[in-house]
Amino acid sequence: MAKKLLLCSFYVLLSFILHAQNAKFTTEDDAFFESQMPYFQQWLNEHKVGEMIKADRLITDINEGIVTVYLKLNYQTADSATAAYSKLKIKFAEKNKQSFEQVLFYKAAQLMEVNAKQLNVEIADKVECRRVKIAFANDSVRAKDVVCRAISQKIDIRDFTLKNLFVFTNNVKTANNTQSEAVIQQNTLKKIREESQKYFGNRKKGVFNFLDMKNGLLRFEVSDIKQEILRDGSLFDRYEMITFSISCQKINTDTRISFVIDAKSGASFPWKPRSSAFVPVDATKEGRYQMEKYAYLFGAMIEQWLSK
Repeated sequence: MAKKLLLCSFYVLLSFILHAQNAKFTTEDDAFFESQMPYFQQWLNEHKVGEMIKADRLITDINEGIVTVYLKLNYQTADSATAAYSKLKIKFAEKNKQSFEQVLFYKAAQLMEVNAKQLNVEIADKVECRRVKIAFANDSVRAKDVVCRAISQKIDIRDFTLKNLFVFTNNVKTANNTQSEAVIQQNTLKKIREESQKYFGNRKKGVFNFLDMKNGLLRFEVSDIKQEILRDGSLFDRYEMITFSISCQKINTDTRISFVIDAKSGASFPWKPRSSAFVPVDATKEGRYQMEKYAYLFGAMIEQWLSK
């Protein structure tokens, strides 16, 4: 009996950038980081968590080459902030393979255009009794809760709705496969990586940068290409830098492929982190529309690759 492949895509951020070893930052880098904070808040607002979480501030350690982004839980008490944040993570996990902390971290890394090891993200309530520290350690994104005390009372948090991140769903037939999930993940993601490199590197003449592939998650980025997402026929085509996170998950007899796309665009060539003045594609309504259209297109490309 043929096995179904459930193909889903969503275009939040997410993104994860590994360009180089830690290096010292400059005052220009610090100014660039500050300029990205409004985009971070806009992204939070777009995905219906902006009232709950505020992009508060950041601190750049220039000598150590570390930038820390601070987010604030917008609740009056530590108890209500803790209850709301726990509920948010549960609702987010219902629709996403990656954790909420991973998505926040990846989005911050993509916006700040930094190596993952150069970034910390901290989420705290207003009195800083509850703090979540997110960092890259042991080759993965890890979140650590630091709480000054336990919740003292039961808090009833009103329900809220997260924006549906899925914009594409499709089913394709594949050969029946009784292999383990790890083997299926490895083979499937390897195929997608190879075909992506052929398409973006050979056909589109872009720069393909493989980031990582482990635990059912493939990450790569593509830069110095035109008319991939922004296909509006403009005489002054912008260069694009696109990040992809593609996950593979076995669900009963099915295999689910999900992907996250995020992108920036600008006029500079070649793209250089923090100096090319690129802006997020999804910062405008038209850009978000183009991202959604591209998610369908890229989903169809994956479907075609895996049917070979």
